[in-house]
Amino acid sequence: VAYYVVQAVLRLEPNDGAALLLQSRIVGWQGDFEEREKHLEEAATKVEYVPINDALDEINAYYRHEKSDAHSIPSMEPWTTVEGIENDVFVGTDILDADECEKMVDLAERFLDGEWTSQRHYAVPTTDVPVYMI
Repeated sequence: VAYYVVQAVLRLEPNDGAALLLQSRIVGWQGDFEEREKHLEEAATKVEYVPINDALDEINAYYRHEKSDAHSIPSMEPWTTVEGIENDVFVGTDILDADECEKMVDLAERFLDGEWTSQRHYAVPTTDVPVYMI
């Protein structure tokens, strides 16, 4: 229903940044992340709307690869995969020692000046920071 409401808004106001962003979010909620990205990229060509640009920055901040392109994945040390979803989930161990972790958290807290996010994940609420913001 929400998607159809947004479509009705966009018929009246095709360059409404909030509606364009919401359209992409709804598509993402349905699990079609490639289509979500297409909507965002198209929206960015239509209107200058900071939340759309932020969403694209977030997408571009994460390492992504095509599942069919598994042979081009760089060396996996110290990364391991999860059986059954080998090209989707990577687990790293012993990447940073305790002192390095403490320094990273301290730098992030100073950089963010208390601006942690707490409403990014609807299904799994967390207090965190998007990687692309640091």
